[in-house]
Amino acid sequence: MLRSLVGSEMCIRDSKYEIHKYAKTTLGVLDLRLAVRQPEKTLLNDWLAVHVQDFFNQIMMVHGLIESRMTEEAFPQMSAGPVASYLWMDPQNEKYKKPTAVSAATYCECLFLWVERQLDDKALFPNAGPYNEGAFFSAVKNIFKRLFRVYAHLYYSHYEYVCSIGADAHINTCFKHFILFAKEFELIPDKELQPLEELIHNLLSNHECDE
Repeated sequence: MLRSLVGSEMCIRDSKYEIHKYAKTTLGVLDLRLAVRQPEKTLLNDWLAVHVQDFFNQIMMVHGLIESRMTEEAFPQMSAGPVASYLWMDPQNEKYKKPTAVSAATYCECLFLWVERQLDDKALFPNAGPYNEGAFFSAVKNIFKRLFRVYAHLYYSHYEYVCSIGADAHINTCFKHFILFAKEFELIPDKELQPLEELIHNLLSNHECDE
């Protein structure tokens, strides 16, 4: 019985590893709009789970480019410029049980720890066995919504710096990939995207012109 269970878990892990390899391969050879599409014979939840981890890692690297500039003095509140302000809330953290205004640096620190906790929760992201459909999809959408805010903050407050170090093309590609995936599976409400609505329109319009 134990051997059967372990074998099943290994098969599922191998399957996710193959999905991860496929996703990375398609990024190198295909149009991004095609790269985000769910492959045939791949379970939707596995496709989403692999990409949540990948986009999380990617955004942490993007954040690393601007982390030293995100001082408490310069950015005392997490925001997308004057367009939107973001409060942090985490029911499992006594300090943030209610929506709380925090600095950009604190918001990102709390966000990354929170996402890691979600990904480590095997009730949400199991190594083996079925997903809890409702809880899983809700968690994925919440993670994407909150990760988007890091991009929103970057574009409003740090993009000139990003351009000055020659990282703008890379950041734009990362963001385009993130948005195309989010739109493909309707992971972020349109109202949440409003701070970068014009940028998203321009990026996706240019994307279509390049096809």
